[in-house]
Amino acid sequence: MSDENSVKVRIGGMSCGGCVRGVARAIEKAGLKGRDVQVGEATIDGAPTHEAVRAAIEGAGFQVLGIENA
Repeated sequence: MSDENSVKVRIGGMSCGGCVRGVARAIEKAGLKGRDVQVGEATIDGAPTHEAVRAAIEGAGFQVLGIENA
């Protein structure tokens, strides 16, 4: 089900559970609400701006490959 207040992010550079935890921590530290973080993607709730999402993920050392409404 789509939620207009959520975004789905495709993330490059993730390959393991440690990467998942690192991205989840970066999302949380940025004050964003990560609902589902998996290798290669994350869903973030709360109508985050694309800029905030990009800054959090790239700040953790990963690549944002795409952002779309979930």
